[in-house]
Amino acid sequence: MELLPKSVSGLVSGYPDVTSKPFRAILHRSVAPKDFGGEWLCTKLGCGGWGCAYCCEQSGGVVVFKVPRGYEGIIESSDILTVSEN
Repeated sequence: MELLPKSVSGLVSGYPDVTSKPFRAILHRSVAPKDFGGEWLCTKLGCGGWGCAYCCEQSGGVVVFKVPRGYEGIIESSDILTVSEN
């Protein structure tokens, strides 16, 4: 499975040149939408005022995840979100 920057160039308006290298991300089932958990090959498309967009490939399927600012670790570091009970 290989995701080349050229294959996603211009996929999302405002992100004409993808320059980040593809990286492996693990989306934990506790934070991923149904059927989107597991390992993905992702490329960061870019960031704006609201958040960051990532083009990710898994088993031949390609999706774009948009993650709010401050939660990039869900994709970039495979973080698991926790919520305080306080």
